[in-house]
Amino acid sequence: MPDSRLYHYTSLAGLIGILESRSLWASGIRYLNDGAEFTYAVDLLADALDEAVVRRPDLASVFEIPRRSLFHYDDGPGAGTGDVFVVSLSEDGDTLSQWRAYCPPGAGVSIAFDVGHLKVLALEQTFRFDRCVYDPTEQRGMVARLIDGFIPAAERAAMAFDDDQFYAASDFLSHFELVAPFLKHPSFAEEREWRVVVQNTRASSVKFRAVRTLLVPYMGFSLQMSSGRLPISHVVIGPTPHPHLNAGAIQAALAAVGLSTVGTGTSATPFRAW
Repeated sequence: MPDSRLYHYTSLAGLIGILESRSLWASGIRYLNDGAEFTYAVDLLADALDEAVVRRPDLASVFEIPRRSLFHYDDGPGAGTGDVFVVSLSEDGDTLSQWRAYCPPGAGVSIAFDVGHLKVLALEQTFRFDRCVYDPTEQRGMVARLIDGFIPAAERAAMAFDDDQFYAASDFLSHFELVAPFLKHPSFAEEREWRVVVQNTRASSVKFRAVRTLLVPYMGFSLQMSSGRLPISHVVIGPTPHPHLNAGAIQAALAAVGLSTVGTGTSATPFRAW
């Protein structure tokens, strides 16, 4: 586990939304800043399935079902990835690359959350909470273990009807979709990301927000603890022309929701984008 804090980068408007809704928004994974990141995990699985066919040619017909399905993950709603929702957090609350990528110029914050409380909240809401993996060797090992776990079901399905093969493959892909969001390209390793991930099974749970040129589906991840307090421990104010004004306003906004003891700080990053 990381140190006691994980940080969520967002805008000033995002901070107010979190305080008012007492929740974080888990976005549909295909709608994240890096729209190709799920494709990276899909490619890892495709390669691993090809290798599995070489080792177990007797299961080729079963392995081919999830292998074919991978080509349709970007076809739109209902294609699989539209049902996986993600909250992103980082071990580092003040990095230039993340201010640039996830916050509007001059109007960003990184909100520190208590790790222990996040873990409990994720467990209570059946969200998965874990670190992202950037090392290709570790990633291949994770995918290989998924396939190893699938082999007993594949062996049974290979001797059964086509419907049984389809259901076995669908169950395997469902497990993959909960692992895939944690497999990130090594070039993102600097972000030291952790994620809260959920696989939606009820369309009624999904809401939508407009972000620039996209209508983004999301699900709420409640931050309401049993004590009624939010698990926020600190707020870092990103590079801005108004650090003192923002600090005062943010402190007041925190106090308004019972977080008067939560401190703020300003970014040490020498970055000017206004």
